[in-house]
Amino acid sequence: MFGKITAAFQESRQFLKRSLEEYIMFSSGTKQLTLTKRMVSLLCQQAESRVEQLKSLKPHSEEGLIATIEYNKIQVQLHFTPEKITLNEDCFEGELRLLKPPEFDTESIVYRYLIAGWKTFLGGKLPNGALPKEVRIENNKVYYTLPPGLARLKAY
Repeated sequence: MFGKITAAFQESRQFLKRSLEEYIMFSSGTKQLTLTKRMVSLLCQQAESRVEQLKSLKPHSEEGLIATIEYNKIQVQLHFTPEKITLNEDCFEGELRLLKPPEFDTESIVYRYLIAGWKTFLGGKLPNGALPKEVRIENNKVYYTLPPGLARLKAY
């Protein structure tokens, strides 16, 4: 009887391990956690359904993620890879590495001219003070610190 219980426990343990490996892989030697494509897709779906300005978040076929964000009727497409995310009690901190410069689109003709002028005269670089104090850009890195209330989530 004890042998059957032990065998059943071992089988369920192996099943759980195989199921978990479909979503995450852990390397105890390097103490590194790696998310599988399946888990990344699941997290992208969750983010799309919960973050108000996020219209689309998809894994890129080669590297990183592609996010489409809409703010004041301007759509911004970002191709990035998250480098670091830290959840503190009072804020979210993170670092993103941009893989391509952001792409902007809007239906407003006025905004299109402003975007074209910004790209032409400023080379697509954001001037100092144009971003909130919680966000800064250095070369192709975006650093952010957001209080939980600032990262607006959709209510259910």
